[in-house]
Amino acid sequence: MENTIKKSRFFNFKRACLYFGMFFLGAILLVTYFGCEKDIQHTESEYSIEYDPIHLDKITPNSWLEIDGVKICHEYKLQLNKECCNFTVPSFKFIELEIEGKQQISYMNKIDFSMQLYEKIFKNSKYYVVTNPNLIFNVGIINFKRKDKKAINIRFSQDYPLIIR
Repeated sequence: MENTIKKSRFFNFKRACLYFGMFFLGAILLVTYFGCEKDIQHTESEYSIEYDPIHLDKITPNSWLEIDGVKICHEYKLQLNKECCNFTVPSFKFIELEIEGKQQISYMNKIDFSMQLYEKIFKNSKYYVVTNPNLIFNVGIINFKRKDKKAINIRFSQDYPLIIR
């Protein structure tokens, strides 16, 4: 009699573990499916963008960013290349001052890049609204949306360290 009770308890325990495992796996799959971000197709009407501080050195004079057809190029020296760009922003490493053949080289940080982007595109724009400008100057995050609720098209060069949310 005792053997059948132990087998019965063991059998029920196995069944309970099986049901719990199936429930747990199902919950993980649901959270993964609904919780993960979908592939960004750059068609949202509101974005939060920031520069990745670890990979800022990848912003070279060949790097560029385009938001709704307005192209920003990065340059080592600050001159405007009107053939391909609307605005020029310094690259990560740039010449700040050059006197008698000597160069003073400076470096940009995440907040500097965000402030430059804000100044060039968003500050006096008739198309965009920056929802929290204090974030730009404190942590380098730009939250923006279009006034007309149309989709925003963001493109950039390969290895451009921009985080889009």
